[in-house]
Amino acid sequence: MLKQRLFWGTLLVLCVAGALGLDHTYGIDLGFTGLMLLAVLLTLYEFYTMFENTGARIPKTFSLLVVGILIAGLWLKKHFCPWLQLSFPLVLSMYLLGLSGIYLARQAINRVTDLAMAVFGIMYIYWCLSYLQGIRGNILAGESLLIYFIAVNKMADTCAYAFGSLLGRQPLAPLISPKKTVEGFAGGIIGGTLFGLLLWSIMPQLSDCYLWHRMIFMGGVITISGQLSDLVASLFKRYCQVRDSGHLFPGLGGVLDLVDSLILSAPIAYYLMTVFMYGHL
Repeated sequence: MLKQRLFWGTLLVLCVAGALGLDHTYGIDLGFTGLMLLAVLLTLYEFYTMFENTGARIPKTFSLLVVGILIAGLWLKKHFCPWLQLSFPLVLSMYLLGLSGIYLARQAINRVTDLAMAVFGIMYIYWCLSYLQGIRGNILAGESLLIYFIAVNKMADTCAYAFGSLLGRQPLAPLISPKKTVEGFAGGIIGGTLFGLLLWSIMPQLSDCYLWHRMIFMGGVITISGQLSDLVASLFKRYCQVRDSGHLFPGLGGVLDLVDSLILSAPIAYYLMTVFMYGHL
């Protein structure tokens, strides 16, 4: 299990680095946008599918189509269609109107919670993960910051599992994730933060923009929020009575299982990186 976590985590970082390299070569942001589109749609699909185990009936096709249009539309607006008026609040409003129309047409009085879960899925998956594009968009060190953020998160996840397996005694949240321990949580913070400091020492863009003690603080916040984000995903899986969100990655699960630590930590990391670099939001 440890080897699988390390393998898939490393592969994720390499895929992101490859996409960024492709964008750097051709200058049209197609690599990372394509990767984001694939990851967000697969994660959202898995999230909705999990809740179908509870009896929910969510219009997945409509929801996935809206998110796909939003991601692709923002890319088109940036590179080819500056006149295209497309923003998350506008698309979300249209989505709410369309979704409400679907449930009203069906007179689905007993499906109101399904409507709420459909909207929550877009906020939880798309809106939070969209901050990865915000991190990448930093003018001074965007690509390095994105690689740093994902690598620190995945290293924290790996170290948490390793420390928990070797030293774990005190359960962290036994009703949500019985195998997670306080010792593993602490090990994830230490391992991820130290790995982030190592990246800072070898990546000039990071060392030029941040002092070492700020990197330690930033690494600590990212690893803590990342592990809490992992726990939130475990809470959803426990509620839906599934062990993994999918079966795409042998030994690990689905796409949601791979990116769960990034979801809630991405907005926090974005704002922290911005404040530490510019002194304001």
